[in-house]
Parts: sequence; structure tokens; C-alpha cells
Amino acid sequence: MNSPDTIRRHDLHRRQPGTLWRQGIPTGNGLLGTMVWGGPDIWKMTLDRSDLWLRPPNAPGSRTNAGTLSIAMGGGVFEEGLDLHNAIGWRCTSQVRCDWLVHAVEPTIAIRLVRAGGDLPTSLSWRPPRLWDDKHQRQKRYIAILAKQSPTAAVDPYAGHVSSSIVVNEGIGLCQLHAWGKVVSTTRLSVWHGGEPVSMSTDGHNLTWPGGYDELLLLVQVFAGESDALIGDARVWDVLLGDHRMWWHAHWATSGLSLSHATAERWWHLGKYFIGCNMRSSGPPVPLQGVWGEDAPPWWGAYTWDLNVQACYWPVCQAGHADTIEALLTWHESQIPNMEARGRDVYGVAGALLSLNSDLEGVPLSQFGEHPTNAFGVWNCHVIWEFYRANPRKDVLVRIMPILASHLRLQQVLWQIGNDGRYHLDNATSPEITLLAESPSAIRDTAFEIAMARALASYYLHAYGELGGQDVGLAVYASDFLARAVDYPSLATHSSNYFWPVDPGVPDYWVEWPGLDAALSHRHFSHLMMIAPLGNVHSRSPRRDRAIAHNSLHRLMMRGTACWECFSFPWASLLNTRMGWRPRLSFHLLDQLRTYLAEPFNGLALNGDFQGYGLFNQTGPYGPDDLGVFTIESNFMAMAAVQEAVLFEASGALITGEGLTEDIEGTFHGWHVPGRPPLSGRIDRGQVQIEDTCVRKSTHA
Repeated sequence: MNSPDTIRRHDLHRRQPGTLWRQGIPTGNGLLGTMVWGGPDIWKMTLDRSDLWLRPPNAPGSRTNAGTLSIAMGGGVFEEGLDLHNAIGWRCTSQVRCDWLVHAVEPTIAIRLVRAGGDLPTSLSWRPPRLWDDKHQRQKRYIAILAKQSPTAAVDPYAGHVSSSIVVNEGIGLCQLHAWGKVVSTTRLSVWHGGEPVSMSTDGHNLTWPGGYDELLLLVQVFAGESDALIGDARVWDVLLGDHRMWWHAHWATSGLSLSHATAERWWHLGKYFIGCNMRSSGPPVPLQGVWGEDAPPWWGAYTWDLNVQACYWPVCQAGHADTIEALLTWHESQIPNMEARGRDVYGVAGALLSLNSDLEGVPLSQFGEHPTNAFGVWNCHVIWEFYRANPRKDVLVRIMPILASHLRLQQVLWQIGNDGRYHLDNATSPEITLLAESPSAIRDTAFEIAMARALASYYLHAYGELGGQDVGLAVYASDFLARAVDYPSLATHSSNYFWPVDPGVPDYWVEWPGLDAALSHRHFSHLMMIAPLGNVHSRSPRRDRAIAHNSLHRLMMRGTACWECFSFPWASLLNTRMGWRPRLSFHLLDQLRTYLAEPFNGLALNGDFQGYGLFNQTGPYGPDDLGVFTIESNFMAMAAVQEAVLFEASGALITGEGLTEDIEGTFHGWHVPGRPPLSGRIDRGQVQIEDTCVRKSTHA
């Protein structure tokens, strides 16, 4: 088992509170999420569900949370933390102790208040989300984007249309958020003492109960829309805790890691915790904010179908949680008719077109419109294909094949044979989408597009070979594309005006945009997709492709990454391992981010930021308290980088130790690579002992 003592090494323990929402302590169960924050004398819990959306008429929708509960806890000595092994948060002041959990099995949040000698707080306040507050610059920016996207939208489409109410009905507090005549969310809250309900009253803003109690249990449920569901029976804290602990202990037991490198070990455990908080096989796929939403979340809280969502699934298969991809597969199956309808509207073919941004129902949200690419859908296809590799069963492949075929039909239209007899994409795209919109002809045939298209064709050919099928022409196209796709770009294939100057003749595909600082230009490093996670280029690839990869990684180290270091450092570590290089790069890069493990961040939001402003930038355009937004994909990238630095399966061979320094020691268990049972072993000075076989480090030219 994953040792509880190892997990406890990574518990959070704060003596300073997170006074901003994004500095809070997150807990969740795959659908419900809470963020606990607030000053030393006020406990705040922001409530969220990953399926809560506001949908104004004639304007794009946006994720929203359900609101924030607040309880006065008195002053004095302050401590706060998170018991990672049991997924329980706690806060103590001189007067009150509060423990809370989002139940891992049931849709319930439990909050226990204890005070020696009685006289606990007697009220709780509920604040609905602050939506489009004119005093906040970030919301002003969003409103401007909305108005630009939809000319018919008012300057503030939410003004006068969003309201809240609190009532008490049969002893249950009901906190509702209303928008455009509909109930967006219903929060049901009850207070219990000794198994008996405590009577409550309300003034429309606060819920109040009698004083004199030394222990109280608050049960909270959050629903999308209206709900007549009951809060349930008054089970005591210990009973609630039993099923919750059982689930989390089983979660931790699936895989484990103990390393002498404390930072790498901590990143891995925080990633494992986030998997448990955000992912279930049923329910919505995980968005880049996870189950935690701000008052006005970045990118509308949308599903961003590129690195942002896809990276959240990078570590799950190796960590033994491939089942969580089932949610993404189910969602993608349900959306194929909508994607094919957009393909017909935009390109005249019934091929799947997935927008860069969408809501949970697949409605496009991006202000940039549709893009001449099917790469965003192929990101999902790659994750789904990893699900099949972890579950190589015919029934899984039968579900996946229609998805692959639909995306491949769109690719047939987009990729055209040029005068050189090779397939080209005349108007490519990338995550640097804003700049592309301003200069749509600036670049073509990016490594990002080529890697995704090659991956899709190879997946389909494999599925066709296993299952056969009626569409022989599509299989012929996939085979022809793999044979005649354009090479990955180098300086010889593009004008040097679009590249940072490098030594003449050195292959390179580091795409940079005209007039933009190099470090900002490649912030997502999506053009390195050819290496990871797709694996189209790896340590055994031809020398030219490995030279391209080497030069790109060298540029990353030499030129820096501006404010996107939380994307690029984990990714560079992962790339380094996939290419089989050992110059202490992987763990050297992990060391660069030790600052993110300090209070009040504790590594819980490794990301860069919104629109190019870093986590520690306190002079950004949104005011002195703008310390970046809370999104989670970089946490998962860091976990994947650590896993692959320990072991990685490439071309059927187990390559181990390549990303490790000579003095790293540790153990691991329950780790998965395709075609093998779960692996356990020991790491000893750059060698990995797996069961009874010592697999030595591979060396590469």
C-alpha cells in the first residue's frame, strides 16, 4: 500500500490563512468542490459543481459557482491544514475548530464545528457569486470580450437578471441562485446536534440558530437547478467519515511513490490528490479549473480542448486511474452529432469539428469562432486512445472507432496534397490563437498540427485492422496520409522571419510569432506535441527528428519561459525523459518550482496565469491582489513528469532512469505501462529494480 506516513509528509499546514479565493484549500469528489479560505477570524467555503453554467440570451455562457458560506470563528492563534490521506480540511482558532470534507461517495459536504465549553457561532451567511462587478477590472475585460463576440449583447448582459434568495423550509435552509427566470443552483443546508436537527431562521441573507452548543454538524448539498431532494438523515460525523475514508484509502492504495527527492515526491502526491478530487468514471469530464470555480472564472470556465483539458489526463493511466477517462469518452460519444453538424456548416462535410472552447453541452464559447483544424478533437482522441491501451478490449475499440472515423473525415477536407506531392494544411492553428487571428497566414504546417494528424491516422488504422469495417476508403486515406504527410518543419521550410535566429542549418520547429517576445510566444509548447504525449518522436527516432527536439529543449532552457513556467518546466522534464537524455534536466527543473510549495500556495495551483501574467505578478492589469487564477492542468503535468522520469514505455521497451540523477533513491508500486501488469520496484542510484529484474539505464547517441 501507499504508506500513510509517506502521504502525511505532504499534508498542508498553514499558520497564515489564504485570504484570496485562489489561495484556499480545495476538496472535491469529481462533481462537487469546495474552496475554503478567508482571514483568521472568518471561515469561508465557496461551493461549486462542475455542471453549473449561466446561459444569458444572445451571449455566451459562463461557469459559475453556487456561492460562498461564511462563519465567524473568532480571533486568536490560527492554524489550518489538509489531511491528504483522508481528504479532510481543518482550521483552528483560539475559540473554534472546524473540520470539513466533500464526501467521496455521496453528494454531501459535511462541516463539523467544535468548541470546548460550548457557545459555538450561531449564524451562517451566504453570498451568491459576484458576477460582472463593474468595480473589478477582470470582469470589465470579460464584458468587453462578450460584447465583441455578440453584437446583440448588452454591455452587461447579467445586470438585473441574476438574483439570489434564502428561505427556510421545514428546517432546511435553501440558498438559490436565479438567472433569467430560472434557478441555476440550489444549496440545501441543515444543522444537527446529537442526531437531532437544529431549528433555523433567516432574514433573507443569513441563516441563524440558537446558541449554547459545543458541537454542531452542518450538512450541505449543491444541485444544478431546482431540487426536491432531502438533505438526508442526521448521521454522525464518524459514520459519514467511514465511507469517505474507505474510498480515499483505496484511491491511495492503487499506486504509490516514495523518493529521496522531496519536491518530486510532493508534486506526485498533490497530483494524485487532485485526481481523487476531480475525476470519476461517471459524471462530467474535468475542466481546467477542476471542480473549483471563481466568481468570474478565467476563459468563462469553459472546456478548452487543447493542452488545458487534455493535460489533466496525462498521468492517470500510469497511476492506475485509467477508468477516469470513461467520463471523457462518454461525453465525446454524446457530442459527435453536434460536432458533425458544425463540420457540415463550416466545411461541408459530416466530420467532427470540436471548437477550441465549449460548455458542458458542447456549445462553442470562443470569441475566435471556428478554426481550420480538427486538432482540438484529436486531443480528446489521444486521451481516449490511452483509455483503450489501458483496456485493450474489443468493446472499448467498438465505441472509439466511430469517433476516430468522424474526426478523420474532417481531416480529409482540411489536409490537401500540394505541388510536392505531400499533404499540407494551408492555414494551421495553435494555442497562440489570438495572434493567429491577427495574422491568419503567418504560419502553416506546424509541428502541432502534423503530430495530431499523424496520431489520428495511426489510431484509425489500428482500429480498422482490429475490427475491419465498411469504409475502406477512409483506411486507404489514413495509410496514404502517413506515407505522404509533410515533414516536421525546420528553418529550411519556413521564412526565418517567423523564427528566432538560430545557427544556420540546425533543424528547429520552435514557432515564434512576429513582434512577440520569444518567451511569451511559445507559452504552451504545443508544437512539442510530436514528442509528448503523442510519442511520434522519441529516443529511437531518426537523428534529424531527435536533433529538432534537442534544439527546442535547448532553447527552452536558454531563453526561459516568461510567466508560463508552470507549463513549461514540467513539460520539459517530461520531454527530456521521452527523448532519453540524462543531464539532470528533469529534476533540475522540478527544483526550479520549489517556491510554489511555500505558503500560501502550497503547490495547489502550479499554473502560470491568465493572459500572460504570472502567479507572483502583483502589478498586473487587474489590480495589486491579482496573483493569477486557479487552474489545475499543470499539477497533472508535473505528476506525469515525475512518473515518466521514473519509468517510461516507448516502442515496446521499458526505458528507466533516464530522467533521474545518480543519487535518487526510492520505491514505487502499482504503476502501469501498456501490455504489462502493474509494476512495483525500487530506484537505486539511477537503476530501477522491477520485481526480480534489474532494468539498467538505456543509453542513446
